[in-house]
Amino acid sequence: MKKFDIFLILWPFVIIGFFFFGMMNNTKYTVVSFGDAHLQVPNRVAENTTRVDGEGYVFLHSDDYLVLGVEPDCESIDPAILEQFDVSFEKIKEINSIKYAYELISLIGDEDGVVVDFGKADKPSYEQCFLQYRSGDMEEIIYTFTAENKSAIEIIVAPRGDISKKEVNDMYGSVRFSHY
Repeated sequence: MKKFDIFLILWPFVIIGFFFFGMMNNTKYTVVSFGDAHLQVPNRVAENTTRVDGEGYVFLHSDDYLVLGVEPDCESIDPAILEQFDVSFEKIKEINSIKYAYELISLIGDEDGVVVDFGKADKPSYEQCFLQYRSGDMEEIIYTFTAENKSAIEIIVAPRGDISKKEVNDMYGSVRFSHY
C-alpha cells in the first residue's frame, strides 16, 4: 500500500475524531432559547433551576443561581425579577451605548466587590462583551451581544468560584440573537 492509500483510509477516522471531541464540549452546556435570542449555561445550572419565560426575556432561578436573558426587543421585565439582580430596566437598555466592557459594571448593584475579568470583541457586524465581578460569597457574570444598535444580554449570579474560568470562557459569545 502506498502512503497516499493509507492517508485516504485514515482521514475519515481523523475527521470523526474531531467531530466527537467537539461535540463532547457542547454537551456540557444547555442552550436556552427565548424569543429571537438564545444563551448558554452549564448543564448543572440549567438542570437545577426553574424557568420563567416573559415577553422578551427568560429567567432561570434556584437557591444558588439566578440567570436572566434579555432579547433586544424586550419592552419590560417583571420588577420582582430585576430586584433580585439589583438592576433597573433602564440600565439594561443602556447596554447599546457602552464603549468598553468595564462599563458593564453599571449593571452591578453591589459596589463592594472586585472585577475579576472582562473583555470585548469588536467584529465588523457585531460586538461582544463580558464582565466577571466578585463580591463576598457571590459572583456575577454579564455577557452582551450587540449588532445593528440592538443588544441581547445574559446576567448570571452564582456562588463564588462555582463557575470555573473555563466555563466563563466557553459561555463567552453564546448569547446571540438573529440580526440578519
